[in-house]
Amino acid sequence: MRYSVSYLHGLSQIFLLSNPVIGVVIAITLGVFSPSLLLGCLLGATTGVITASLMKLDKHKIDLGLFGYNPALLGMAILTFYEVTPTACILIVLASIFTTLITHRITAILGQKIPPYTSPYILATWLVILLNPYLNLVPVNALTSEQAIAFSPFTTFKGLGQVIFLDNVFASLLCLMAITIHSFRMAIWAVFASGLSVFFALSFGLEQAGIAQGLYSYNAVLVCIVLVEKCQSKLMMITLGSLMSVLITHGFSLLSLPALTAPFVMTIWIIHWLKMLYRPIFPQFTL
Repeated sequence: MRYSVSYLHGLSQIFLLSNPVIGVVIAITLGVFSPSLLLGCLLGATTGVITASLMKLDKHKIDLGLFGYNPALLGMAILTFYEVTPTACILIVLASIFTTLITHRITAILGQKIPPYTSPYILATWLVILLNPYLNLVPVNALTSEQAIAFSPFTTFKGLGQVIFLDNVFASLLCLMAITIHSFRMAIWAVFASGLSVFFALSFGLEQAGIAQGLYSYNAVLVCIVLVEKCQSKLMMITLGSLMSVLITHGFSLLSLPALTAPFVMTIWIIHWLKMLYRPIFPQFTL
């Protein structure tokens, strides 16, 4: 029973929240719209929780899902980029063990003030992608340009679904419902951040297919979730965070690696660094 709750907390931590009901909503959303992603998510989360337990890591953190969400994201990422095969599933287990180990190490290096957020998942996923020539995973076919470029009034919501790798309006609305379970105010700000990032990306003339799919928005949603409860001047800081996440996402488009949630992590860490250096300029932000 305890492990079941830990899994659900781990799923909710994908949105940086800790609530088993949110975990249930995310699991249902994945099951309805992509059973393969649900498989990767549960396989990764289970491996993470078991590994953390066997290592006798902090039980409270395990119960909060803090050792489950990075492996869960890793599992979803692998089955987003590659077909479901026995090799892929075995790799998810092995990479999830590695992710849990580096989560513990990165947390120890950063200390108590700066959480690792999704950095362990990012590093592990990039490693898998770089090693794929030796792993022989089968890439998933990409969408055609006609399918990808499809703007609608609901495009502004796409960033919420892309947090769990889903390019679907209804999945995004379920993710919005999951955030609303935690806080209606946070849900409103998350939609605002997603829409604002779409506006910024369009203003800079960035890739329209990526904008339509929410690929320039989901990092802004995660940035917003962190900032909304830590800022007094929410409008200013969320606008700044959304802008930074879009620019960093665009920077990754020039590389051969997917951005994943690196723009989110880099944005929050940069803001924290600016806060430390220029404390009088950021009095409204406490991390």
